[in-house]
Amino acid sequence: MSGHESGISHDGRGRGSRTHRKAREIEADALSLLEHRAYVTYRARLRTANRMRVRGQLWNLPLVTSPVITLIVAIVASAAPGVYSDRTDVLLVALSVLTLVASIIVPTANYAVNAERLFNAYRDLQRISVEIEGDNLRLKNGWSRNRAASRASTQYQEILDKTQNHSSADYWGVVRDQNHNDRRKGNTPQQIPFSARVQLFASWSLTALPVAIAVLLLPLLLPAIRWMINA
Repeated sequence: MSGHESGISHDGRGRGSRTHRKAREIEADALSLLEHRAYVTYRARLRTANRMRVRGQLWNLPLVTSPVITLIVAIVASAAPGVYSDRTDVLLVALSVLTLVASIIVPTANYAVNAERLFNAYRDLQRISVEIEGDNLRLKNGWSRNRAASRASTQYQEILDKTQNHSSADYWGVVRDQNHNDRRKGNTPQQIPFSARVQLFASWSLTALPVAIAVLLLPLLLPAIRWMINA
């Protein structure tokens, strides 16, 4: 469980929006605190699942683009050696290495499987969060609340143990989304520190990396296209 899981408030699930509150302002009993943590965790796990799924899809771009361009360059270079200058061999080696790296990253990262596991964990955490929310509203007796919190906490920890944790960037992404909602409703948003903004940018950059690689490979087709047109 992330250390950030006590830093964001509910944005409303049929009960209206709540403004952000610091940990000391949250009712200090086990059931209320667990409700808060479970809600934050399932939102962050959903972001992680979506990030994994998107990265898995985007890495297919260089995985397809690189070998196709390598094949085109090799064919054109063999038919007209001057099209790609006298360093075609170096270019082909570089493209082959890129293709190898992309083919290793995708199965090693196991994006699709991890995304499915995290999404299933999100659904389980969401169900627990709704149950805890109901208990928190319904139960007034301290003993009953503690018993409900103990039962829900066991289920909560079991789900966390089954999947990888979300990243700090995923947590701050949840905070950023909540801030957008708060600004629209005139509430005070939670402050996002500079280090968190760096983490968000780094996470976005890693997601966009395969797209950048595929785009940077496209200019290698221009000499081949010009050669085919002139021919």
